[in-house]
Amino acid sequence: MWFISSLMFNKTLEKYFKPARLKEEGTFIWKQAMATKDLLKSLSLNYPPLDREHLGFFETIQGAKNSAENKDIPGITDAFEACYNYARVHFVHEERIMDKIHFPDKEAHFKSHATFIKNVSEMREKFEYASSLEEKVQIGQDLASFLEVWFLGHVMSRDRILKPYLVRIRALIPEES
Repeated sequence: MWFISSLMFNKTLEKYFKPARLKEEGTFIWKQAMATKDLLKSLSLNYPPLDREHLGFFETIQGAKNSAENKDIPGITDAFEACYNYARVHFVHEERIMDKIHFPDKEAHFKSHATFIKNVSEMREKFEYASSLEEKVQIGQDLASFLEVWFLGHVMSRDRILKPYLVRIRALIPEES
């Protein structure tokens, strides 16, 4: 199976890169993918429902970065919407869990969520009122940078504090919350 997917991967690369650069680019892409996999593994809370939501948000960040790099205004608009959707679903989910398990640091955690929403909303407003493509792209780049920094910081600090308490929710409602 690995051999077949490896062949498919190399054929896909050949479509986009000159054969002379294939090995160099393929190695770079593979290392980047492995670094991403390692990063996501290190961010795991060992609680699949929240880990899946974090993975989805990680993909949103990647989409925001790609859209800003490609000057894709509809893509940047989609990234803003994805942020709001993430906040609406994931933050409510996390906050509900914290209430159920009587998480002692929940107020600070909720404040971090509110800061996220405030910052994204301010950037969205600037984006809506921006008059040039360059301004919109710059705001898209700012959004992608903010999302990356906020996400890593939030998961490595606020969510990391929550991790040991998730044992309680597993005992209450296994694999659901």
